[in-house]
Formats: sequence, structure tokens, C-alpha cells
Amino acid sequence: MKKLIVIIVVASVICGFKKELKARTRQEVINIADEYISDCTWTCDQKNLYDRYKNSTLPLGDFDPNNVVGAVMESDGIDDRQGNPPSSSRWPYYVSTTTIYGEAYAWTGGYLHSGETQEIWWGWEPYTAFLQRINGEGAYASQNWIAGKRETDSNTPPANRRGYTGIDCSGLITRLWYSPTEKGHISTDNLDDYCIQMPPRKVQKGDILLRAGRHVVLVKNWNESSKVITHAVETKFSDAEVVWRVVEEQIQTQVSGEEINIYYKEFNQSYPYKSYSPFPQFADISPSTGTTITYSTPTIKVTIRSGPQTETNENKVLASSIIMKIDGVAVIPKLSPSGNSALIQVKKGTGTIFTSIRGFYNAA
Repeated sequence: MKKLIVIIVVASVICGFKKELKARTRQEVINIADEYISDCTWTCDQKNLYDRYKNSTLPLGDFDPNNVVGAVMESDGIDDRQGNPPSSSRWPYYVSTTTIYGEAYAWTGGYLHSGETQEIWWGWEPYTAFLQRINGEGAYASQNWIAGKRETDSNTPPANRRGYTGIDCSGLITRLWYSPTEKGHISTDNLDDYCIQMPPRKVQKGDILLRAGRHVVLVKNWNESSKVITHAVETKFSDAEVVWRVVEEQIQTQVSGEEINIYYKEFNQSYPYKSYSPFPQFADISPSTGTTITYSTPTIKVTIRSGPQTETNENKVLASSIIMKIDGVAVIPKLSPSGNSALIQVKKGTGTIFTSIRGFYNAA
């Protein structure tokens, strides 16, 4: 009996530390990123300040924890990172009832003070944990956490502060790609190890623009007239506004070969980024979508490119990364050596992955 085989390929996040990580569609990644702005609202309180010194006694200019000669160690209700005078600083957080949208930027994601300095990467945690620390709620009740962290800030917070809290650019990407129960933080030095480099013309939502070792941004919308991204950053590209939080903005770009140059208004200069995707790239689907076949056990072949393996025994393509529909009815592929369910066979290793999908369907 003839069957109409409709194959819908859903690109899903398949990079991970463990096989049980859930695959995510591009839109799911964007939806989670949006939550880091729209749902992550907070206000800065006294307990969220780095307040070790009396600002008026600090050396003039931006605050440098390594240069506090002559400073009086006294809390004055002003974040030390505001500098002396505070108007000279590029630090945006101070005691206010004004609602802030977006999780604070914290270099490497945060540090914990527990008798001795201990570095902790919070990149894997959801923004709700940040809000609990900021507000001193839940597991962090009665604790005082500092909003945000600069690279130059001391790794040891004041004795009356539990630690720093926030997220950085690669921590945000880590959170978008991984299950919130998985601990880990991929840095901008090796994000490309989990992706495929994409030509600029093929960039889609959910992909990233990476300046290795420097910065990474998430593409939310990509077309000829506007490129909207979500990221954790110190200042905006577009207007140089000091933000130190997760933001969304339109940026100016120019494609040059395999690079995408992003314009920084603050420096009046463009810097090169490369585009990468964590999503498997499907090609050579056979038979093609919409093909009518005359046999009940068709073999569906797909060429799938994916990033390098993260574990030698990990299936690089998850069953949930492919959705098959037969006459409008979804069929869930299974990673199984045989049986009546759709079969996915994945070769281990790096580079191009060839996947064979065999479906068995009862004749109607």
C-alpha cells in the first residue's frame, strides 16, 4: 500500500556532557534566552553591593581592588565599583527601587566565599537561582550576595557577603544549550568544539557569533535588515550603554568572507566574529519530503553533520532530534538495533555522521 512519508527535521541541541540531556529546538533556545530578560526582574539592594571601602577615600577614578592606597575600610552604602567620585565609574548597580531586567553580568559566573576563596561557575544554573541569591530567598535565605562581577574584581568578597552572583556570555550559552541539572561552563575558548562553523548566509536563530576567547552572542533573528541578539555583556554594541546584564539589541554587521564583523560604537570599530551552530545539519534526505512510496518498510537515509564528540561513547545525534510523520501521525525514532520502531544508526567519531533511519509501518 502506498504511504506518504513526510519527514520534518527539527534541529536540536545535541552537544552535552551526558546522553540524557534533552534535545532542544531553535525556538526553545530562544524562548529560554528571552526568560533571562523578561522573567529575570530584580532591584538592587544594600546587600547586593560590593561595599568594603568608603568611596570618598578611594584613589580617584575607576575602582581597582589592587590599588586602595589611603582608602578607609568602611561601609558607606555605595558600591566600591562606583569609584571615586561615583560619576567616574562604569558600574551600573546601586541601591534603587528601579526594576532591572536581565541577570547581572558576572565574570565566569560568580565566586563563593566560604572561609577560603573557592571559584564556582554558576553558568549551568537557571536565572531563578540568581534571583533567590539577590533577594536572599529559598536556599539562600539570610545570605547577602553581590550583584555581578568584573574580571578585575577581587575573587574574595567582603566578609559580610556570601559571594558574587550572575552570568557571563559563555555561561548564558551554556545554560541555553544544557539541562539546568547539569553542572558545567563552556568558555569562549572552546565553544567552537561543540559546534559546526556555518557560512554567514546560513546563520539561523539559535546559532552563535563567536570571537574566540573574547565574547559570544546568541542570534535571535537574522536577515538583511536587522540582526537581533541576546547576550550577557558589559556595554551594548549599538549605543555603548553600560549595562552589565543580559540584554537584547539590534546590531550593525558586515559580512567579509567567512567572518561577520560586528560594529562597536564605543570604540568606533568593528571586530571579527565567526558563526557556529550547535544544531545538527541535515542534508541528502532520501526519499525527499512528500515522496509517495509503494512499500511498507522504507529505508530513509539522511546525512547529518554535527560537532565533535564530547564523550567517546556518546551518541552524537539524539533520537529526539528527528521527527517523522506518516500521513500526519508522528512516529518517534528509537535508538535500537532492531525492532518495529524507527531505527537510527549513528557512527561514532568526529566529522560527518551518516545516519540511516529505517521505519516499519503496519499496512492500513
